[in-house]
Amino acid sequence: MTQLLRKIFIKNKDNITDPKVRKAHGTLSSLVSAVSNLLLALLKLAAGALSGSVSISADGLNNLSDSMSGAVLLVGFGFSGKKADTGHPLGHGRVEYLSGLAVSFLIVLMGFELFKTSLVGIFEDISPEFSWLSFGVLCFSLAVKLWLWAFNRRVARLIDSKALLAGATDSLLDCISTLAVLCGAALAYFAKINLDGYIGCGVAILIVCVGLRSASETISSLLGKAPDREIAEKLESIILSGEIVSKIHDLIIHEYGPGRLYASVHAEVPANMSILEVHDCIDRLEMRIKSELNVDITIHPDPDHGKDQEYNMIFDLVQTVLRGINTQYLCHDLHVTHPDAENPSLIKVVFDVVVPSGDMKHSKDIANEIKERLCAENCNIVPLIKIETKYM
Repeated sequence: MTQLLRKIFIKNKDNITDPKVRKAHGTLSSLVSAVSNLLLALLKLAAGALSGSVSISADGLNNLSDSMSGAVLLVGFGFSGKKADTGHPLGHGRVEYLSGLAVSFLIVLMGFELFKTSLVGIFEDISPEFSWLSFGVLCFSLAVKLWLWAFNRRVARLIDSKALLAGATDSLLDCISTLAVLCGAALAYFAKINLDGYIGCGVAILIVCVGLRSASETISSLLGKAPDREIAEKLESIILSGEIVSKIHDLIIHEYGPGRLYASVHAEVPANMSILEVHDCIDRLEMRIKSELNVDITIHPDPDHGKDQEYNMIFDLVQTVLRGINTQYLCHDLHVTHPDAENPSLIKVVFDVVVPSGDMKHSKDIANEIKERLCAENCNIVPLIKIETKYM
């Protein structure tokens, strides 16, 4: 069914990297979810009203919230697919995260409403009337929700959408809640045990927990969480495949919505190469990364003085000092100059130090400690140090 829907409604369905194709997948998934859940909501609310079951009515309200969530996602994909403009030169991709956040809050809100309704059922000891119509509606709902879970999960993985993945997870939880309602109805009919309100409370708590977890993941993306390690490794592999690049550092990846990645990195190249040769190689690498990974990247070349004896001696000294302070400290961008012609023994050493993001020391205190130890080893060294944290 998934393949059939994609074939009917999406042109060039396999070209996922195309923003238009990605938007079409998101729109299709959101529309299918909204319509399916609206149908289930109407059926369950009618069945709940006829049978007097709090849990069936609550499950229907849950489906109504899912239909609203699908509508929100539909709007979100519509806005996120808008082209870049002067006010938003990097596009509108993060609107998808905002729509995902709205869906999460709707899930939490409906969970609380369901919990309140279920409590009323417990305290007022409302006993539902069993009917085969209600039982059939619940079984039909279970089948539809299982299909929606599989459908949304597949589309979410195809286009790497956290918002759709949250919707797929919600569909799976709806299966669990509907199954619980079915069990409650069976117990009430066959064993004369009324657990309708208690089942409703359990389902409500489950829904709230899922909504909060989904909101947490979406907020993390909005705040700028660490990028996927896999994409970082692919970037590193391509850059180091360049014939002149020996090492890279300061790789930073920004995400402006799913599939919209921008990156920058420093690449060490031979210091004795001409700027034209370096520029030509860097251009080829940037174009290859755009072609293979769809990442817009800026590569900044740094000179590699690997064959300079003085450079190597000072680099080893700096590394030894850093290891003596913290084995996780790393040095890069090291430059050695002799700025004073009258005092050629004076050595100006400029370098960056990468420290763990959880390091509690102040950057000035770290730099001062490194300076003191370096000067104790060689009093002719004048260090200029920049402290950085790991971006990956």
